[in-house]
Amino acid sequence: CLFCERVEAQAGEFGDMQPMSLSDTIATERCADLRARRIPVTLLTGFLGSGKTTVLNHLLQNTELKVAVVENEVGEVAVDDVLLTGKAQTGPEVLLLPSGCICCKVRGDLVEALQSVGTIEGLDAVVVELSGMADVAPVAQTFFSPEVQGAMQLDAIVCVCDAGRLAELVLSPTEQNAELEMVMTQLSLADRVLLNKADITTELEALGEWVQSLRPGAKLIECTKGVVPPSELLGLDSFSLARAVDHADFGLLGSSHSPHQHTRLGYGSVGVVEGDRPISWVRFMPWLEEVIKKWGDRLCRFKGVLWTVGSPVRETHRMVLQGVFGHVEISDGGAWAHAPQAKGSRLVFIGRVDGIEQDLRKGVQECLSPLPAIMGGRRRRVVPQMSMGYQNSTGSTSNTKIK
Repeated sequence: CLFCERVEAQAGEFGDMQPMSLSDTIATERCADLRARRIPVTLLTGFLGSGKTTVLNHLLQNTELKVAVVENEVGEVAVDDVLLTGKAQTGPEVLLLPSGCICCKVRGDLVEALQSVGTIEGLDAVVVELSGMADVAPVAQTFFSPEVQGAMQLDAIVCVCDAGRLAELVLSPTEQNAELEMVMTQLSLADRVLLNKADITTELEALGEWVQSLRPGAKLIECTKGVVPPSELLGLDSFSLARAVDHADFGLLGSSHSPHQHTRLGYGSVGVVEGDRPISWVRFMPWLEEVIKKWGDRLCRFKGVLWTVGSPVRETHRMVLQGVFGHVEISDGGAWAHAPQAKGSRLVFIGRVDGIEQDLRKGVQECLSPLPAIMGGRRRRVVPQMSMGYQNSTGSTSNTKIK
């Protein structure tokens, strides 16, 4: 293929190559030598709160492969990068793209990120975790620009779904549900569909039939807490460009995607970063209860890594907060990486936040401990079931509940 010829001629990078026709691009994808030379990339997509980062964490903790991660977030404060606890948590293997949705604002940054991770010695695979509101088609198109196609292979698109939430959307539909439309868009090119949180719904069979009707041929995997064998996420060689171009929303030549679902959903975000004082758990929990009672239907997603005092975890450990609408989970995130300097709190709320931004920020500030940070924490600036089960670092669950 043209890329192989350029490599043999030692003609340098591929960025100055002219874009190929669609037929030539598809033909190039069939080149066995090119496919053997490239680094495989898995796109991990799914709506807000579906469990993408949980799936990714389990993968990183259970694979012997050297995996690089590209993280994209749309929230005002980035959180997912510090939730990763596998082999890719330190060093150059995690690259954060927090400046906007990867499908409509930072595709140029994605190209640069892929070029950067491609220089990592001994790299076996790359996982790109898309934001919860990203349209997967424009991101997939990026892999067929000359500067990316010559070095990276789009190996598979894996879509994570919150089975319980999806059952509500599919089996009790409302007219023009923008959230369901977004989920359907993310599913439209998936090679693997993970029905995560499978333990909280009895509608798995009906959901499976619905997914298969929407995306025939995609492999369906039921899972709980993001536990999926690495072999179902990496090295699948399942994405087909020839099949993808038949999709109505997928194009390569002069294509541009329609106005984004962000606008239709009306979602924004509120972020809080605090590094000087820990959060008082006895203040924070009643406040969070009240927030959920008042605005739970407006906050489709909230998450954080918190420095706390008086909480169920050790004060030398991180508290991880995960919330989807009215469902909240807290867990022990393990020891701070470089305590005490790394201690601090990051918290983000995503949803219809217009008019409550200051209430949320002020509420968090009022939950801070009145005592100075004993361990010398510093402020860090980051580029931009109403039941609560507490899970400790060993994976066991206590009986901490909000009533």
